[in-house]
Amino acid sequence: MAMRLIALPLLLIAGTALPCVAQQPGAVPSMLGLVSISADLNGDGVKDRAMLLYDRESDGVDLAIYSSADGKLGEQPTVYVASLGWTGGSAETTPEMTVDRGGSLIVVFRNDATGQYRWRQQFTIAFQAGVFVVAGYIPAVCSFP
Repeated sequence: MAMRLIALPLLLIAGTALPCVAQQPGAVPSMLGLVSISADLNGDGVKDRAMLLYDRESDGVDLAIYSSADGKLGEQPTVYVASLGWTGGSAETTPEMTVDRGGSLIVVFRNDATGQYRWRQQFTIAFQAGVFVVAGYIPAVCSFP
């Protein structure tokens, strides 16, 4: 499969399939793992792995999902989204990932650091009809005078 990158505005459309890749893009030495979670995301009874990777060169945060197939976890990501979000490097800006009761991946990017402009983005990524899709997006901005 050829790698396809998808721009953030396209991801915001609920139900949009996330891109599939055969291998992780280059520039791996600049990547730093921020958050990793293991859970059965595709409903086959085998734990999959989702990772948020910080690209020190671009300050972007990439999402990689390693799906299970034939009873084992894949060595290469089946989904890779470059620059899905941002991190500022502090505890108040570190992204978070959880899995809800339905098995959907919840990815949160935020800026809760000191200052008047605070924001939060939440993506819900679900496995539907054989592909991972953005099933929900919640933006939130809070500005203090």
